[in-house]
Formats: sequence, structure tokens, C-alpha cells
Amino acid sequence: MAEIPEKIQVGPTTYKVDSTAEGILRYEMDSATPIGGSCNHSEALIHISPVVPPSRRRVNLTHEFIHALIDEWHLREVFRDDCMESFITRFSPALLDLLRRNPQLVAFLVSEAEDG
Repeated sequence: MAEIPEKIQVGPTTYKVDSTAEGILRYEMDSATPIGGSCNHSEALIHISPVVPPSRRRVNLTHEFIHALIDEWHLREVFRDDCMESFITRFSPALLDLLRRNPQLVAFLVSEAEDG
């Protein structure tokens, strides 16, 4: 089984991925509720809770890197404040499912094949 990456490149920014219990505790204390992950754009840091099953960690990581994409590509203005989290919560499992079902698509999209 693949491990959670230690870093993720989002545009020109490298986000560190912290999947330790200590890393997520600070954010859980702020929110007063258990959370699966968080994305801090100003620190280029994504926290993923290690106490959820691996399948849920994948969805949580997808959720958080979508937050990073939105911040990095300056897409916040596309969303009303009250709908962005709802969109990401629904979109992240759908995106992950698409990527899992289509490994050839992923290989094609990430290849550096020459344009003919």
C-alpha cells in the first residue's frame, strides 16, 4: 500500500503533508470538534488525521489539496463563502473515484509526451 506523500506540489508551492496526531491536534482544538484534515495556505501545510482508516485519509487528502488548489490558483472568488466547503466535500470523493477508475487517463494526463 502506498504511503501518504510527505509533500505535494501545488502550482509553484510545495505543501508539506503532516499525518501525525500532534499535527492535527492544534486544529481540532481550534474547531472544538474532530476533523479529518486541514490546509494552511500561508504555511503551505496540510494536516491529515492519522486516526481515520486509510481509505478515509485518501478522501481527506484529496479534500485538502483541493483547498490548496483553490488558494494557489486564486479561485476563492468563484465561491460564495457558504458553498466552497460544501462543494469540496462533495467533489473530493468524486474526483478520487474518477482517478481510481481511470489509471490510463491519469497516466496520459501526467505524461510529458511530445505533441505531434
